[in-house]
Amino acid sequence: MKKALLTCSVIACAVLTACGGGGDPIQAHEASGPIQLTAQKAPAFGNSGTVKPDVAKLLKPLEQLVAYETAGVAQDAYGRIVVVGQFAGSSTASTAFVARFQPDGRPDLTCGGLGVAPLFGLAAGESMGQVRVAAAGQMLALRHNASGAIVRINEACDIDAGFGRDGAARLPEGVMDLRAFDVDALGAVIGVSESSVMKFTRDGYLDTTFAALGVAKIAYPADASTSLDDVVINPDGSSVLGAMVRYGAGAVQSHFAAVARVTPSGAIDGAFGKAGWAASLGRFETLGDFQRTSVASLPDGSTVLVWGGRQDGRGQVAMSMKVSSAGQLASGFGNQGISSWTVPGGEHTVHKQVVADGSSLLVCGDINPSSVPDRQAAYAMRVDALSGAVASVVGIANPDINTYGHGDSGFYKTCRGLSSRAGRTVMSVGVAASNTKPVVALINF
Repeated sequence: MKKALLTCSVIACAVLTACGGGGDPIQAHEASGPIQLTAQKAPAFGNSGTVKPDVAKLLKPLEQLVAYETAGVAQDAYGRIVVVGQFAGSSTASTAFVARFQPDGRPDLTCGGLGVAPLFGLAAGESMGQVRVAAAGQMLALRHNASGAIVRINEACDIDAGFGRDGAARLPEGVMDLRAFDVDALGAVIGVSESSVMKFTRDGYLDTTFAALGVAKIAYPADASTSLDDVVINPDGSSVLGAMVRYGAGAVQSHFAAVARVTPSGAIDGAFGKAGWAASLGRFETLGDFQRTSVASLPDGSTVLVWGGRQDGRGQVAMSMKVSSAGQLASGFGNQGISSWTVPGGEHTVHKQVVADGSSLLVCGDINPSSVPDRQAAYAMRVDALSGAVASVVGIANPDINTYGHGDSGFYKTCRGLSSRAGRTVMSVGVAASNTKPVVALINF
């Protein structure tokens, strides 16, 4: 197998920098020298730090695997790793799957008897997304379709028919595009669509005590378009939402990132920030590039938001923002609450997900190395949650791809999922191409 760890020759001596000092946080003060890829895949895990769900076991005899992609990843209380995704065979239609691995990377044969199990067929355009593990041990996964649904999966890796309708919590009529969800300690679920937040009971039905019959419409308090992207439930039952806000029309449009806090009852929390919102507006604006956000909640009640950033002379600049439990920018983080990390050897750097683990933030995303045209690699980094400084970073290049057709996005590698629990960080690297083998990597930070 080819070496899967990106070296500085691949990403042209990557330099990751965090903002500091005054001035526009987009104009980061460059580090004096390159920060090397100091993290690495854990060699004792699976095959040189990665594992691959063996979905070929789910095919018919002599059938060929023609499509295969991993999506969300999570860890349970026993250190087992859960990953969901979809596959298709030469005579098998697109099908969702779940796989589970022991902490050392061996397939967990209690999952479907093979370590991997089919869940249900997927129609054209459908795919799998996030996965979470409830305190009681059930796995919950996001199914992207015309509206969206959250399915619950039992310990044996079969659908829990007692959850919601036919094993799924479904969006109410008129609510579309379920984008993300989180599960609380009792098994209740908070989900977000583009413009709404909703709560489901632990049984998978809308919680009518939350907002108006289980659904609350959420919008930034201005003449602007709000797009909700992510949600995390706090220990006190409140939820923080990551969003992008757009205002203006036609060629004159601006975007900025924002965080909202919602009370346990489903109302915007007026004690947080300004009218329940904290925004990057006034610090900078994300011009012309509409990126989705990801949000993480820290033990002290503060919140960190990451997003793709904006185009400037250095390509796509990945951004982050930290706000206090009161919704104010955290002055000690980066440059007065805003931090950016650039990769001068890459044309674009786009953060995809952020999770918190103790005093650390774990962030994953994608980079287009300028030295390798038409190729995208996934990266993960550990960031100090207090200062916003990058502590270490690892890059993953899928070793099973040798052809990079111009404009063929099917060969692109992306960070599809990230999980960190008790210091163990795993990343799902999904690839949408017929001849590829996506991986789940355990990273030594």
